[in-house]
This record gives sequence, C-alpha cells and structure tokens, in this order.
Amino acid sequence: MISKYRVALASLLTVVCLSACSPEPMEASSIAGNQDVEKGSEPLKIMLMTKSQSNPYYLMMEQGARDAANDLGVTLVAKGTPNETHTALQKKMIMSAVEEEFDAVVFVPAKTVQLLPSLKQVQDQGMVLINLDDQINSEQAEKIGLEPIPFVGIDNQAAAQALAEKVLENHSDISSAYIILGPQVSSVSKARGAGFKEALAIHDKTLIGESSANWQYVEAYELSDKVLNQFPDIDAFFCANDVMALAVAQSLLDKGISDIKVIGYDAIPEAKALVEQGKLTATLDQQSYQQGALGVEAAVALLKGEDVNEEIWVSPELIVHLEEVINLN
Repeated sequence: MISKYRVALASLLTVVCLSACSPEPMEASSIAGNQDVEKGSEPLKIMLMTKSQSNPYYLMMEQGARDAANDLGVTLVAKGTPNETHTALQKKMIMSAVEEEFDAVVFVPAKTVQLLPSLKQVQDQGMVLINLDDQINSEQAEKIGLEPIPFVGIDNQAAAQALAEKVLENHSDISSAYIILGPQVSSVSKARGAGFKEALAIHDKTLIGESSANWQYVEAYELSDKVLNQFPDIDAFFCANDVMALAVAQSLLDKGISDIKVIGYDAIPEAKALVEQGKLTATLDQQSYQQGALGVEAAVALLKGEDVNEEIWVSPELIVHLEEVINLN
C-alpha cells in the first residue's frame, strides 16, 4: 500500500554562487536500505525510461539511477527516446517491460496523459511503476482506473517562480520579458510558465508574450530571432529548459547583443558553464541525479513490500553568477 502522506519540501530553493562553488549531487536518502535485493535467485531488474538520451539532464538522472542500483544490488537497464516528445516509442518500451521480465519501470513521461493506457496495462500485470520529473495527470489516471503511482520530483511552478523572483530582485533593470516554453501538452512546461508569469506579475513587469519551442534548440533559436526582430528592446528571456536557453544565448551572441538576460532551467553542464562566463543569467538545478537515485530506491522499496510516499519532493538549487551578490547563509 502506498502512503498518502505528502512529504514536505524541506527547502524550496537553495542559492548557489557558481563561480564560488560547484553544487555536488545530493546523496540519495536510503529508502530501501543497502542490502542486495533478489527475486528468487536473480537480482531485481528495473527499467529506467527517460524522454531523451541526448539531453544531459537525463544523462545525470541515469547516472543517479545507476549508482543507486549498484548500491542496492539490482540490475538497471536505461532506455530513452531520440527526443522529448516521442510518446509512441515510450508506449512500446512500457509494453515490452512485461515481456522482457522487468520487475519495475521508473519513467519520465513524454506526455502525461497519452502514456496512461499503457501504464494501466502493465500495472494490471503486476508491474511496479515510479514516475519521475514530469508528473502524470492524476485526474485522468484515476478515470481509467490506474492505481496511484509514486512521484519523485520538484514543485515546478513554485521553483520557477522562485527562480524568476530571484532574477528580478537581482536585476531591477528588467522591465519586459518573453517566455519560451516546452510542448503545450507538457504539465511541467505549463507549471514553469505559470511560475514565471506569477513572478513577473508580482514585480509588475511586462510579459511581452510566450510561445512553445518544444524543448528544442533549433526551434528556440528561430523563435528568439523572431521575437528580437519584433521586440528589439526586450530585456529578458525566461526559458523552460536549458537547451532552449542555450539557443537564445547563442542567438544573442551571433547578433552581438550582450545586455539581454537569459534564464534557463535544468542546470545541464553547458548551461552552468555559460552562467560561469556570464552569458547566461541563471539556471535551476532540479537535482536530476537525486531524482534518478530516489526513483530506483522507491521501486526497490515497493518490491520489498515497504510503504512509499505518493510524492517524494527534492529541493532545487538556483545557480547564479558570482557578480550577483547573494547571501548564501
């Protein structure tokens, strides 16, 4: 049985000064203990299914999952799609989990509704499921009879709002901004966009507009070109992931523009490097390494018959440049 107790988010946002210190991945809490876990004479077999094997964010998540699996003595097989919107391939991966004799699937859904029927089918056959990063639509899940699936991740709306508020507090010269989002069907994208907009409203800033670039570099580059041509006096771009932020930063660099702020989200290595160079204003570390580790630990705990919280929250970190004076205490 899954406990319905919602874990409190101990600390919503930790501020890290990148040039002064580099944040290390948080050590995963021991949900399942450290002993090897076996089913019969074979180690438990867990599938990690992410949205994209080309995004460094998910590679960090995979590393956390692998480290936890090694510690627990279980077998981990990582699978992913070529891009972050490939729901059809994810459905095939989910449906193959029973045939390939996996005991659990730890997954990040490409789309939070379309994957539900496949999840229901494998759950009905006894598969243990753990949801990471992008939370499935609980209302739709309940409608089709899907039992509650534990979620490991962050409160994206609250984190995005905190990120934007910190940037606006540090940069009073920002008066207008544009928001670049992921796919329209993505609950994570919607939550981050809502958080950005709430911060802009609180600080009485002008939201010039918002559009989707589907998490993609090329689409974000082209979109930022259009926005800059239409609104040359814009002060900032708030991007719902780092891949899109990197595209906007490159677009500005190609045009010789250095006074427009670009804010990312995910803290992939390339983004952190640009923050350190001052070419990216800020990014937010969702602790994807910890999410991967906790996801595997939660799966093992359920397979051992232990209770796991329905929602397991991790604490994000805001990464900014050294020239921004921030009290780290």
